Formats: sequence, structure tokens, C-alpha cells
Amino acid sequence: MAGRSATQINITPVVLPAAQLARIDVTQRQLYAVMQDKHEWFQWLVRHRLIRNNVDCGTCRRPMALVARRECNDGFSCRQCNTRCSIRTGSFFANCDLTTDKIVMTMYYWVYEAKCTHVTLFESLTSWANFGTEFPQE
Repeated sequence: MAGRSATQINITPVVLPAAQLARIDVTQRQLYAVMQDKHEWFQWLVRHRLIRNNVDCGTCRRPMALVARRECNDGFSCRQCNTRCSIRTGSFFANCDLTTDKIVMTMYYWVYEAKCTHVTLFESLTSWANFGTEFPQE
């Protein structure tokens, strides 16, 4: 197709095998560093199998391209029929109102048994409504 730029179908060419995921050791500092660049963060989420690497259009069944849009900035769009979906579709993040970085950091703190007051301070959270818990306001 002349005049059209190449579209990105896969977010990253590398997805970690399950055995390697079991041995992942990441620090809070490393997570915050990778979150600074949206594209790098999406690649990290795919490599760690938290979101899908690519999506086929639910309408015309063609591969969708990764696009940045003003209204959601984390989605796929079909160049054939203009159907759109979020990178969250079909993932752990699908029905959560928090951003992916806040969810991952909250899970990180939970794994390392951080106190709820520390989580609310670090991540500016006042409730975990999507997780069925509200933090006490002290």
C-alpha cells in the first residue's frame, strides 16, 4: 500500500517463557523506570504475559494495529473496519479502573507485604474498590 506507514501488529517480538517468568526478580526502582515510557511499559507487560501481544479484530478477523489515541492512549485499531479495543481486553486488567502501572505496583507491594498505609502513600490510592476493599482513612 503506497503512502501508508507500516503498522505495528505485535507490541514486542519477545515474550518470556513460563519457566523464566517463575524466576523473575525485579525491584521497585526497575519497575518505576520502565513505566516512564508508555511503549516500553507495554512491552514489559507483554514480555511478562500480563497483556496480549496482538489482537485480531472481532468484526473482520484481521490483525489490529497498536495505536495511540487521545481518548485512551492504550489501544488497538483495525485499519480495515476501524474497530477499536484496549490493550487491556482479555487481560487481568480488563475490568479495573486503575492504570496498569498502579495495579502492577500494588501487586508488587502486596507480594512484599507492604503495609496498606505505604501503598496508599506511594500510589496515591484511597480505595481498592475493584478489589473489594477500602482503605481506612486515618
